[in-house]
Amino acid sequence: MRTVQADSRRRELKDVINFLKWVSKHGEALASATQGHVDRWIAKDPISRRLIHPFLAWARRNHYCTRLAVPAIPRSQLNVAGADETDRLRLLTMILETISLDPRTRLAAALVLLYGIRTNRIVQLQIKDFSMVGGIVFISLGSQPLALPAAVGDIASLALATRGATRMFGSVEDHKWLIPGTRSGYPLAPASLALRLKSLGILPSHARAGALASLSGQLPPVILARLTGLEISAAIRWSNAVSASNARYAGLITSPHNPNPEDAPITGSIETLT
Repeated sequence: MRTVQADSRRRELKDVINFLKWVSKHGEALASATQGHVDRWIAKDPISRRLIHPFLAWARRNHYCTRLAVPAIPRSQLNVAGADETDRLRLLTMILETISLDPRTRLAAALVLLYGIRTNRIVQLQIKDFSMVGGIVFISLGSQPLALPAAVGDIASLALATRGATRMFGSVEDHKWLIPGTRSGYPLAPASLALRLKSLGILPSHARAGALASLSGQLPPVILARLTGLEISAAIRWSNAVSASNARYAGLITSPHNPNPEDAPITGSIETLT
């Protein structure tokens, strides 16, 4: 069975070949290609075509090209609380629509953008932390299960079914960790996950701050802590620091499945994105 890692490498190689063909079609070789060529090629698919980044870095180090680089994904202005609503919605839409990405990375990105979950908590998630009730996928981050919105739940199901893990002598299947690492018995390192997210234009700290700012303006601290695993003291500090006017992310948090947050898990709704 093909692993996700092998598929990812094939996609990367395919993109590199397509890029070189595109450059040649425009009358240039890699050595004479300019940053303008890279920018134009990337612009047609800013997410998946970023896979040529490792190739360009290698070519640059070995003097096969000039200082070419994959441009950063444009981001809207950040407010003092972190990534604003528009920025997070745009990034979330990209993640939901880019099905070529590893579903585990897509799920991690959604958890950061929607709920402000730290990368070091995400990598500690295990298969047993997920459940499905009535067709809804739940994740256990705190003391109360959190219901995921339908599209994110679909990604979670794909992530749970993707068990491939790269090891030194080949690929194996890991049935414990959501995102297994390269060492047997260990999850992916938080820094490695952060690099994956940054390559997609997501700065975890900014996204986390923006998400928690929105959540803190809508949920009592005790509910926020119960659903996300945030310490109650931290939840209280966020609640005190954030004005309710900065909490306009209700479309991604409120769901008809959870009419009363005091006695039912809260889910995100992405109906505005579909």
